[in-house]
Amino acid sequence: MRSFRDTKGRQWKISITVGILDDICDELGDDLFNDPTSISLHPRDHVAMLWLAISDQAEKQGVEPRDFGRSLDGPTLKAAMDEFMGALSDFFSALLPGRGEALTQTWAAAKALNQIEKTILDIVSGKESIGSQE
Repeated sequence: MRSFRDTKGRQWKISITVGILDDICDELGDDLFNDPTSISLHPRDHVAMLWLAISDQAEKQGVEPRDFGRSLDGPTLKAAMDEFMGALSDFFSALLPGRGEALTQTWAAAKALNQIEKTILDIVSGKESIGSQE
């Protein structure tokens, strides 16, 4: 089972189930059953997906959705989504290994594109020069 810690030190366990995938489809419109690689890349949607995956645990601890969201800074959200995507890949790998691998590759590509975007923005803003990424 995958897990992550929020900025308040709470540990959350992530296990993807059919019910969680149904909840994500119903709440966010991401039909991860039919196309797990179509997952939203928007951070707000990431928080919502994480919430759906841990809401039962949060309820037992008296944590509200807004408090949960406030406990996820950028690095924590990135780490949590890496765990979420790992759990999603585990789910599909057990059923359809090709889909699980495609999901792992899609997430890696999305993270690489984010790094490229950051580098471009750094170059445009003058924080970095073109030859400094060796």
